[in-house]
Amino acid sequence: MIELFFSSLQNIITNPFLCSLALIGVFFGTLMGAIPGISSTMTLAILLPVSFHMEPETAMIFLMAVFSSSVFGGSISAILMNIPGTPGAIVTQIDGYPMAKKGEGGFALTYALISSTLGGLVGLILLMLLSPIVIKAS
Repeated sequence: MIELFFSSLQNIITNPFLCSLALIGVFFGTLMGAIPGISSTMTLAILLPVSFHMEPETAMIFLMAVFSSSVFGGSISAILMNIPGTPGAIVTQIDGYPMAKKGEGGFALTYALISSTLGGLVGLILLMLLSPIVIKAS
């Protein structure tokens, strides 16, 4: 399973089309996630029709990039405007907005980006490790 993950990752990184599609997904996910009231799920629902004419693997890369970046995008409005863009960013506004009022908004956004990235990676690793166990149990 680990070999499959790394071979897929190598395929995505070495293919310029897939890389650019992932970057486009990150851009639109962050943009839509930063809009208050549009959650990560709503962002997926809005951008889902874009993926209808894509190959399934390509569509999954695009939609995963949109979803994961929209989670971070919700913290942008939470930190800068004290209005959470996504439900998960409600807690971010408790510490982030006071930091922005003190002129440390850039630090707060950096902390939110690093935390979101590390949390996503840890979640991905746990999913990869635990999914064979869950499959055998069911």
